[in-house]
Parts: sequence; C-alpha cells; structure tokens
Amino acid sequence: MPKTWTRGKIALNARQRRHIRVRQRVDGTAGRPRL
Repeated sequence: MPKTWTRGKIALNARQRRHIRVRQRVDGTAGRPRL
C-alpha cells in the first residue's frame, strides 16, 4: 500500500470519529461507533 493511501485512511478515520462523537450527542448511543 502506498503511503498516501494510509494517510488518507487515517484522515478518514479521524473525520469519522469526529462525526461519531457529534452523532452520540444527538442519538444518545454511547460506545457504539458506526462504520
């Protein structure tokens, strides 16, 4: 795998994590990350 791919994946993960945190507040689903 090229380095750019891994970096992109990490960036995507971070973005998803932020999204999940926001969703937790709205939905009230505690420790369940949505993939």
